[in-house]
Amino acid sequence: MGKVAYIVSKIMNPYIHPAYTLPIIALKYHEPLLLALGGILLLSGLPITLYGILRYFHVVSEDLSLSFERKAFIAFTLVLALTVFTIYTTFNVFFLAKMVFIYLVTITVSLIADFIDKISIHVLTVFITFIIFAKYISVTGALLIFLISIIVAWTRIKLRKHSLEQVIWAFAIAPLIFIIGDFLLNYIVK
Repeated sequence: MGKVAYIVSKIMNPYIHPAYTLPIIALKYHEPLLLALGGILLLSGLPITLYGILRYFHVVSEDLSLSFERKAFIAFTLVLALTVFTIYTTFNVFFLAKMVFIYLVTITVSLIADFIDKISIHVLTVFITFIIFAKYISVTGALLIFLISIIVAWTRIKLRKHSLEQVIWAFAIAPLIFIIGDFLLNYIVK
């Protein structure tokens, strides 16, 4: 079971969720698919590629377990998300901007929380994605993502990357992040 948990944890990493959410949003709300694909390259492709290169040269640990590695990678992702959000608002693609803004708030809270106590960013991002699917895409898709979030939570505990408390905190703050992100966005993008 440890091998299954490891594989699920690697596949369902925090950077994968925008890769399937953004094109679905673009198609559903008739926004430019090319901009969604560009967002995927910046939000998913670049961090995963950079991590692979850094791992290859043994610059970072396998799971970014050192505190400074984790914070640096979260900060890097924050800059990328802010860049994509700025591009989307410049091109007036509201729904894509909204999704990225919610991920942006998620990343910001993750970085702040990391100074207090480590929470599971894997669980946090997949649960945020569940909420996005439930509100903006489809209930059926949301149910699938919810099941995936339970599996991801199990993998994080099974692999001893997080305690049960850290996983529960991720589940607990995800709806708050979504509500705050949704509320703030109404004042930023109209």
